Amino acid sequence: MSTESTESTVSTVNTVNTVNTESTVNTDPRLAAVHERELARRAAMVAADTAALDDLLDPEVRWIHGSSKLDSKASIIETIGSGAVRYLELAGSDEGYRVLADTVVLARCTIRMRSEAAGAERAPLTLLNTLVWQLDGARWRIVHYQSTIVPHSAS
Repeated sequence: MSTESTESTVSTVNTVNTVNTESTVNTDPRLAAVHERELARRAAMVAADTAALDDLLDPEVRWIHGSSKLDSKASIIETIGSGAVRYLELAGSDEGYRVLADTVVLARCTIRMRSEAAGAERAPLTLLNTLVWQLDGARWRIVHYQSTIVPHSAS
């Protein structure tokens, strides 16, 4: 994948990701910080930026895919870094953030995902995502991710 293509996709992802974000993100610095980290996660996945993913994911993260596959931090970074799965687009909408404790934020969003595996593009999917972010020192990290495939979203 060329750098030009990656930059274009990441730019598109970041533009789409601000749709319908709850107004509280603008008034609570914790929510604003988590929102920025969430945008960075999507961009890192599209760019296959394993260093950024390493920073965004907690060492004990549980990453549950819509297929019910469970990944650890090491396995999700390996899958993305090796190119076994390439994320072409992660376009978010219907985003919401809720403070559960001073250092814990629950995030939700709908994602339109395009990806490829083994060099073949998969059917696009719409996913309902739930993420739990926890403040680790000065940075927010994902401790739990779970997605659900919206039925009949594959075209």
